[in-house]
Amino acid sequence: MRNLNYLLLILLSLFAFSCNTNTEKETPEHHEQTISSADIQLDHGKKWLANAETTAGIKTMENICSHYNGEVAQLENTYLALYSEFNLIFERCTMTGEAHEQLHTFLIPVKNQLGILKDCKSECDKEVKYLEDYLATYYTYFE
Repeated sequence: MRNLNYLLLILLSLFAFSCNTNTEKETPEHHEQTISSADIQLDHGKKWLANAETTAGIKTMENICSHYNGEVAQLENTYLALYSEFNLIFERCTMTGEAHEQLHTFLIPVKNQLGILKDCKSECDKEVKYLEDYLATYYTYFE
């Protein structure tokens, strides 16, 4: 199972890299496309059951975002903490089936936004806020 999670992480990373090669200046319209849960489906109108570790990881990432004070100097530590927690979600994931697939659909925009944060030079507080707001949508689809 762990090998499968690593394989999925690699595939997700490759997909995210191929989707995030735009060298133009990021715009709010970009975020409407990148940070979107539009492709996530509910389980016949109900939330998907997520493992506790995944939900805890999302809460931790939200907490990290909420403590970012807007200083570019703090961004590297914030990014590293977010990226580390993102990887832990994959390591600890025990979800299977369609719930697992829907979780990966949810996580693709998170990976894309982490790439934006890694290279952020200005308005980083807005970028972190985009991520924080998106992470809050997790509870719309998962319990």
